[in-house]
Amino acid sequence: MDTVIRARDVVKSYRAGRADHRALDGLSLEVAAGGFLALLGPDGAGKTTLIKILCGMIGFDVGAVEVLGLPLPRGAREIKNHIGYLSQRFALYGNLTVEENVRYFARIFGVPDYGPRMDRLLEAVNLARFRDRLAKRLSGGMKQKLGVVCGLIHAPQILFLDEPTTGVDPVSRRELFDIVEEMVASGLTVFM
Repeated sequence: MDTVIRARDVVKSYRAGRADHRALDGLSLEVAAGGFLALLGPDGAGKTTLIKILCGMIGFDVGAVEVLGLPLPRGAREIKNHIGYLSQRFALYGNLTVEENVRYFARIFGVPDYGPRMDRLLEAVNLARFRDRLAKRLSGGMKQKLGVVCGLIHAPQILFLDEPTTGVDPVSRRELFDIVEEMVASGLTVFM
C-alpha cells in the first residue's frame, strides 16, 4: 500500500502567556492509502493540532510532513484540493439549505456536474428528504452528516474527521460510523 500521510519528528508549540505549550513533541506516523486511523487521546493532547497541520491549515515548528507525497507547508494549496475536512464544530452555513450547502462546496472545489454525486451522498446519509431544510434547523447528527457530504462532494483521497460525533446521539453516531466504514471499503483514507 502507498503511504498517503507521513510525519517525522513533528513539534508544534503555542505561546501561552509567558511560556510555550508544546502540543506535539516529536510525533511520527505513517498512514496507508485506503486505511482508517482513529487518533485517540485526552483533551489537549494535540489531536486537532495534528489534523490542522496535515490539512495545511497551520504550520509546525520542527519536523517533516508529507500528505499525498506533497511536503508541507509548501504543498498546502495543492493538498487542499485532494482532502476533505469536517471540524469539531458545525462550520456550514445555517441560513442555507442542505442542498445549497452541498452546491456551495461543490462550486468551491470546481466539481463539474455534481448533481448525481450530491444525490447519491445525500441518500447515503439519509438526508435526501431534508435537502430543502435550513442547515441551522438540523439536529446535531444531521449537521455532522451534512458536513461529511460537503467534505466528500469533490471526491477527496483523504477525509479528516475532527471529533465527528461530539454532541451526536447514539443512533446518528452509529450511522456516521457506518458511512465511514463504507468510505474506507471504497478506498478512501479516513483520519479521525
